[in-house]
Amino acid sequence: MEIALRVARGLVLYVRRPGWQSQFSSALALQAPTRLSLRELPFWIIENLGKSLTLKDMAARLSMSPRNFSRQFSRDFGVTPMRFITRLRVEMARRLLGESTRSREEIAMECDFGSVDALEPALKRD
Repeated sequence: MEIALRVARGLVLYVRRPGWQSQFSSALALQAPTRLSLRELPFWIIENLGKSLTLKDMAARLSMSPRNFSRQFSRDFGVTPMRFITRLRVEMARRLLGESTRSREEIAMECDFGSVDALEPALKRD
């Protein structure tokens, strides 16, 4: 049952995004790794987006060296692990900015940007 709930959370998607939102979905891209050990990682990343996620932590989770993990992740997902996490955090921040009444400061903290000063450039880049 727990696995089914985690899969369902990972598959929640917008039917149609607003015009200002990117149609790219980092969560969807995470669902197609070629390595079995990387298949579980997307769910863990999504569940922990509000925490500080380091390359070392993710590599250790898969019992890999950070260098090997980064190389494998980049090959399987087409982007570095940290860039991918940033994209997920930006998507989460945009969703919260559009759907909640929380302040930009609260959203920046919840998405692990630390401050609005760090959030704003990320929103403009992605």
